[in-house]
Amino acid sequence: MPNLFAHIVFYGWPLVVFVLFRQLPTAAAIGWSILAGYLLLPNVVELDLPGVPSVNKYGLPVLCALLMILFGVGTASTTPRDNGRRHWWLTIVLLVLMLTSPILTVATNTEPVPAGPDFRPGLVPYDAASLIATLAIMVLPFLLAQRYFASPESHDLLLRILVFGVLVYSLPILFEVRMSPQLNIMFYGFFPHAFDQHVRAGGYRPLVFLEHGLWLAILVAMAA
Repeated sequence: MPNLFAHIVFYGWPLVVFVLFRQLPTAAAIGWSILAGYLLLPNVVELDLPGVPSVNKYGLPVLCALLMILFGVGTASTTPRDNGRRHWWLTIVLLVLMLTSPILTVATNTEPVPAGPDFRPGLVPYDAASLIATLAIMVLPFLLAQRYFASPESHDLLLRILVFGVLVYSLPILFEVRMSPQLNIMFYGFFPHAFDQHVRAGGYRPLVFLEHGLWLAILVAMAA
């Protein structure tokens, strides 16, 4: 179970995003908000409000970034306003297809399914709404990128953010390679996966604050 510090970090993240937007240009603030949230926030803490899908470490940073943009926090973006608009119609078509697919899924899966001695209930309209909200949060970083990372200069900025962020992250990575994956337990009070999967070749496979060591390996490969 996550400890009190894990909840403080998670629910205090909007303040971190606010400071980033106050101190950095919009594009840089978006990049750092999402990457730092992915690297640092605890995995199992969620904002679970009634009637809407729960918000975890993957959704919280991007939702906070969107709110900062909507409320005009921070400096204006230097990206030209017409960047990425030449293919706006394709974006809309793909969004419509993605957001309507849960409706078709629910409409064709309304009957219960036998599962051993029990039955899995059929899908209901609430499931469609929940799936649509989840997909909307998932696609939101792409929409922000289309607006704020649509120029060669912004691509360079995004790559620099990724490389520098993982370079700093290499310090706790090296710690866990030698000392075993302990940082998540030390700071947040829980281990996010099976520990035996992170014992490798007389040493350890680090994960720091991510869900699994494989996730961390993919991130490091991207930065490299």
